[in-house]
Amino acid sequence: MPQPKQLNAATGQLVHGAAVADPSGGATADTQGRAAAVSILAALRAAGVLGGATGLNLGHSYNAATASITLQPAIADPTGGVTIDDVARPTIISILGVLRRTGIIAGGAGGPQFTLNGPTNQLCQGPAIADPSGGSTIDTQVRTALTSALAAMRDAALITGGTGQ
Repeated sequence: MPQPKQLNAATGQLVHGAAVADPSGGATADTQGRAAAVSILAALRAAGVLGGATGLNLGHSYNAATASITLQPAIADPTGGVTIDDVARPTIISILGVLRRTGIIAGGAGGPQFTLNGPTNQLCQGPAIADPSGGSTIDTQVRTALTSALAAMRDAALITGGTGQ
């Protein structure tokens, strides 16, 4: 993983991406997509990928009673709901897949999947994920948060497409 470049002023630690606000407001709200996006942002803050965490970015804690690592809680894929951003949802599900495979959140079944990142010629944890765009129902706040999270994930070499070293 490349070295983090941005200072999280709340903790005094370096992180890979700037703080990203949780989605709120707006004319169109995909409530399940927003709930998943908020959980994704929290997990990325805890792992030191995004700034904005108010505690130390340790990512995982050790459970002495069970002698195991405690991951960030599992995050369910968004399903159903009255308003559905049909472009943001697949992006959310792809991000959740990467976070599960890399052990940032619970729920992963397989080991890490490594991919070569062309711009840096480094191994990355997962394939590229495109920023959400287009579609008929758009939750702009969710898309803004996802785009920022994806940029930080690229910089942290969690997915391909980053240009950082």
